[in-house]
Amino acid sequence: MLGLPELDTIVCKQLRRQDLAQCARVSKKWHAVVIPHLWGDLTYLRSLSHSQKHAFRNMIQEDLRLQGDDHDMEQDILASLSPSSALSNYGTWIQELPSLEDLESILLLPTPAGQDDLVVADELLLHFLKRCSPAVRIACMSTDLNTYLTSDYFRRAIIDFTLPRLHHLHIRVTFQSPHPELSEMMNLLDRCSVILKRLELSVNVEDSGGDDDGHGGEEQTMDEHNDWISLKELTLHSFTESTNTSEFWSWIFRRCGQVEKLEVRRTHGAAQVLANMLTHMPKLREVALGVQDARTFIDEDPEVGSLRPWNCEESLRSLKVAIVGIPRPDQKRQPKKNRRSFIHWNNSPGLDIQNQVYDRLARLTNLETLWLEGADRPEGLEMSLASGLAKLSGLKSLKQLYVVGSETRIGVKEARWMVENWPRLCVVRGLESNREAARWLRKNHTQISISV
Repeated sequence: MLGLPELDTIVCKQLRRQDLAQCARVSKKWHAVVIPHLWGDLTYLRSLSHSQKHAFRNMIQEDLRLQGDDHDMEQDILASLSPSSALSNYGTWIQELPSLEDLESILLLPTPAGQDDLVVADELLLHFLKRCSPAVRIACMSTDLNTYLTSDYFRRAIIDFTLPRLHHLHIRVTFQSPHPELSEMMNLLDRCSVILKRLELSVNVEDSGGDDDGHGGEEQTMDEHNDWISLKELTLHSFTESTNTSEFWSWIFRRCGQVEKLEVRRTHGAAQVLANMLTHMPKLREVALGVQDARTFIDEDPEVGSLRPWNCEESLRSLKVAIVGIPRPDQKRQPKKNRRSFIHWNNSPGLDIQNQVYDRLARLTNLETLWLEGADRPEGLEMSLASGLAKLSGLKSLKQLYVVGSETRIGVKEARWMVENWPRLCVVRGLESNREAARWLRKNHTQISISV
């Protein structure tokens, strides 16, 4: 077009697909320039109309049929005699694909009346992936492990073509022990390449109390692992800790040394797993732990009677957690409409637990955002000086404090202490039951954004 590849790329990126198609018809020279841009990015496939999706499916099916017809031809006359399809001509230009689910939804379309459904969708998917560029990148994949195990074509499409090119993977599995599926899942994850950036897992295991060790005899796989050096985000939608899965989780977390963002949405008796993950991720910057029992969050080593060190203590910048399980007799005895008149209490196990929670938080010296959710339970931190708040004086980098939905006891004295000890504080949210503190902050420190 313009004779300079850099300028051609800039121009082509500004054009709509319809315009690119028109440019490709101008001349052979323009065709050669435009085709890589026209076929390179197919992420738009998810937005095709129903008829366009049928046309795309038919193109793949026709290409597969032609390949079958030419299978017995001599190689030296194949090029001259065999017909070619658009996919065989231009498939090697494909660099970007939508999610595997988007492709499946297109290939699973019902065949129009009067046409034979010659091949199954999984076979079409495998054939299409073979036609793409060896360097093709796939946006994401979300699959149920049981579905993955049902089709040989689907397994080959995932193992041989999808996982080595995947940036985002989500696997869901629910099973009972003994569970060889864990070995299948580990083998699946082992195929992921170093370009994997985001991993989501939903693993629910019903432990029947058997003697299965959770790895189906694959001890070598447990020991051998390579870090996912590009993995930055790990999301655990739901997971269960049992005697049969602890080694599996250790195997996962040992590979997550580069993870910077961790989100835990729902756990079931997984205290040891939580401690394990925070120990193996030294570069974590943003953590959301969902609802956690205070003793689990404290993570005390019973053998030495002190807190276990987390490798992410220095790197962590944002923590979001709903801490529950702290006895709060001041909340239990007070009617809901009069929560601001607190009962003063000492010598309670709740104070000891709160002090240990503060000890844990105090270790996060570079924390910038602290979000203590209420979880609709009056069992969280008081955030009062009487309960040990002064232990957090070392959080000099703290900018944002969220206590939304929490029954805290933040008064004017605590507000004054926060301003003095957290010099960078600029946002405080959730002072519903602490309106005096909110008024004092608004009056004396207008630079701090306050919300009740």
